[in-house]
Amino acid sequence: MQQQRENNTFVFGPEVGSSGRTSGGDTVPVRGPSPVERRRREPGHPRAHREFTDQRNTGGADLGDDVWTLAPAGNDVSAELEPCRALHLWNCWFSVMRTLVRSLLLWAAALWLCAAALLLDGRSVEAEGGDMGEGAGLRRVKRGWMWNQFFLQEEYTGSDYQYIGKLQSDQDRGDSAVKYILSGEGAGSIFVLDEENGDLHATRRLDREEKSFYVLRATVVNKRTGLKLEPETEFVIKLHDINDNEPTFSQEVYTGSVPERADIGTSVIQVTATDADDSMYGNSAKLVYSISQGHPYFSVDPNTGEQPRLQVRGPLPAGGPHHL
Repeated sequence: MQQQRENNTFVFGPEVGSSGRTSGGDTVPVRGPSPVERRRREPGHPRAHREFTDQRNTGGADLGDDVWTLAPAGNDVSAELEPCRALHLWNCWFSVMRTLVRSLLLWAAALWLCAAALLLDGRSVEAEGGDMGEGAGLRRVKRGWMWNQFFLQEEYTGSDYQYIGKLQSDQDRGDSAVKYILSGEGAGSIFVLDEENGDLHATRRLDREEKSFYVLRATVVNKRTGLKLEPETEFVIKLHDINDNEPTFSQEVYTGSVPERADIGTSVIQVTATDADDSMYGNSAKLVYSISQGHPYFSVDPNTGEQPRLQVRGPLPAGGPHHL
């Protein structure tokens, strides 16, 4: 190998003479550059031949020899790397934008789900009414309001007001910032509401036979501003019955006739009685028929239900009428 230094330029290659022999005496063929190599050596080709200029490092003088480093000469590498830089910048920009778009889509989906949940919650069914049977009053189930079961026993004889239930809104934080307002049948007279805590009481005895239920309305407002915190809502107080009424017959006196020698089981007459007590509450209005006098000759037909018939029980004695 030979090293030629011309104008601070190093060119590396085999040392050959004009005869094609190397300094060692061996003969080597001498060929010119191929067309591909010539094109590569043309300026501007990405694989063009690069020559390296020497740069003397004076610090190598201590070693007794000059130290030479190689650096590109003639061609500017930065120009060749410019497309790579542009591609790298494009990839970085695309990655950042993709991450940003993905984050925005996730945020949009989360907001949409929250809005849908609030919409469905706001449209939740508000059911009025309830079990009208034992142990339950007419209730209204509504978002924002919480009710106890509202029922009231009739003919209450206690010395204090009879406690009915409690109105409570989820807007009430217990800091006395809200006020409860009652309106409707008997509000302020028969029924009073504690505007601070929502406790509802009855002020006097009530008779279910006169009126079996009362319809009232309640509102909760901000005590300072007077603005409504919840829409006005309606509820019903139903009176539970006690067995305070005697059954009565539809007629004061029933008159019937039967042949003297009538067969046993012959129907004599049908009777009807009613009870003003509530038939849905316990056994207060349940009617049981029986004969207090004259039972040796007559009985109540057990198969005639709510309108029983009197039937002949045994042989009737001849003679006058029989009073039962």
